[in-house]
Amino acid sequence: MPWYRAIDSGSSLQDEFQNIWAAGGGPVDAALFGLRDASNKLTELYFNPAAARLAPHLVATYAHECPEPNIRNLVLLSGDQRIYGGNS
Repeated sequence: MPWYRAIDSGSSLQDEFQNIWAAGGGPVDAALFGLRDASNKLTELYFNPAAARLAPHLVATYAHECPEPNIRNLVLLSGDQRIYGGNS
């Protein structure tokens, strides 16, 4: 399943996903990432494949399919730190 990217438009998309993620039991494999610009403003949001499955209506409404980004270059906005492959 692909990754999806949304442009941050000042909406509560991050909060909406956090609520869905928590209600779904906080699945370790589902995460929402963000990209910040030079002024630390959040400009892009990335749904990994598991996040897209967890919140299909958000993806359908706000996002478009994109190539898989390097998550090490992104900020974890909602999800479990173990998404990076660690144990903490």
